[in-house]
Amino acid sequence: MTVTSNTTAKNYKFVGTITTIQPVSISLPKTTGMPINSHGSAYIPASSIRGFLRSIAHHAVVLELEKAGKVLSVDQHYMNASGVDTARVVKLGGGYEAVNKNLPIRKKNPLLSLFGNFVVGSHSQIGNALASPNENPLVVLGNGSRSHVFTRNKDLVKSVDENELEYLQKVMSATADTAEQTGSIKDEISKLKKQLSKADPEAKAAIFAQIETLNDEMKEVKESRTGSTESIQRILDGFEAIDAGYTLSHRIQVTDVTGDEFEFFLWVLYKAGYDFRIGGHSNLGCGQIHAEWDVSVSSLNDPKPTKLGKVLMGDDGFETVPNKDVIDNKLVFDPSKVEEKIRNGTYDFTTY
Repeated sequence: MTVTSNTTAKNYKFVGTITTIQPVSISLPKTTGMPINSHGSAYIPASSIRGFLRSIAHHAVVLELEKAGKVLSVDQHYMNASGVDTARVVKLGGGYEAVNKNLPIRKKNPLLSLFGNFVVGSHSQIGNALASPNENPLVVLGNGSRSHVFTRNKDLVKSVDENELEYLQKVMSATADTAEQTGSIKDEISKLKKQLSKADPEAKAAIFAQIETLNDEMKEVKESRTGSTESIQRILDGFEAIDAGYTLSHRIQVTDVTGDEFEFFLWVLYKAGYDFRIGGHSNLGCGQIHAEWDVSVSSLNDPKPTKLGKVLMGDDGFETVPNKDVIDNKLVFDPSKVEEKIRNGTYDFTTY
């Protein structure tokens, strides 16, 4: 049997998969559609997964503090939720990690230790969730059409105040007048997007610049008309997503942590299990995912990984399947112990 320690710093690896139970759609700056890596694999970005987990951690901590009658200041919220120093109290300087200046912060604030800020390095390394390059998991969803409510129901105009009839006519006319202009620009953008798959990196940069210019032109047309900037009566172009039913490879490493900090990370996953969802368009049911990871632990004293068991995220929420041959297995997890440390002040989220 293997015995693990609670005080010695260790590395924990989560190696497994994320499965899309519903389509997943992610938008990144200057990226058309879902991101694709150099091997041709569509992926869920690490930043989206990490951001979701940090947001859950922050929200769950706040709820536990409220149970103890405690609140964070606005600056403390920003620091824990985003690593942003709105109070400008964190002093920059070299060697913080090297000489353990951050050790007292890490002991008191496991949320900041795991997710970091610009002087406290993150102990959690959360990777992209990668589809196989041999699969084509991408679909376009959400497309359709929309029409004026006064066109669908012609009797509705009878309920409009006479003073607004002229304005209504302007709104409806403006949509029709600009539809041809925006439609022409959209056609040009669509043609350019089709060229991206065959373009080299230099050509892609030029194409993206053209698309950005055309988007600016379309924005000017929309903002110059009466009524909403978006056309009311129009074709809905839809959005790109990784379809439901695909299994993506995924890895997480939680590095240089004590048993207490690893326990806090498990608590974050436990809380995330109530609605394990990534990305946008949740109004269309998008974003729901399941996960399964094999978890192992190693240290400088014992570099050969010890298999601790599995962590599952599914319809039944968070679940661990500990390896019974490991004594004091950290996957044998009691969330109430973490919550008590949050409430009684053992953990201090005002520390940074």
